[in-house]
Amino acid sequence: MVSPTPQPLALAWFRDDLRLTDNAALTWAAQHGHVVGLFIFEEIDAARPLGAAAAWWQRESVRKLHADLAQRGVHLIIEHGDPREIIPRIAAELGATAVTWNRRYHLLFRDVDAELKRTLAQSCEVTSHPGYLLNEPWTVQTGSGTPFRVFTPYGKASQSMLIDAPPTPSLSPTSTEPT
Repeated sequence: MVSPTPQPLALAWFRDDLRLTDNAALTWAAQHGHVVGLFIFEEIDAARPLGAAAAWWQRESVRKLHADLAQRGVHLIIEHGDPREIIPRIAAELGATAVTWNRRYHLLFRDVDAELKRTLAQSCEVTSHPGYLLNEPWTVQTGSGTPFRVFTPYGKASQSMLIDAPPTPSLSPTSTEPT
């Protein structure tokens, strides 16, 4: 008897963006395999620790995310430490065929993301998605193609881009099983 082919598994790393609705990474994961969520209380040497109020908000939000995902049949793994060590380990343990997340824009976190993409690309598909901003920072430029240095002209250019091409929400997955 031939054993069935195992279902692909997509690991969705939740970070600052803990919503289920209009979450591009979660939608992408649901289209690429059975979804397992991951949240890491990050401990990165160069990162400033959260203050007491922000840490409380984060804990309560992760608790709510855990419950919301459980209602949809998605397991949420919660870890503490450096994502550069945790994510490759978890992806390997689960046999993930895909790993995804929504972007963060601080330089330190962009560097962490780039390192993770290089590491994970050797064993699975890796993708990141626009995060919680209306425009990716590098898409709004001056007429000469350089970044803005003053907010007001940046704001006007950004608003013009949104009027010309309004954002469309990603489809919220009705299921966490692949289509």
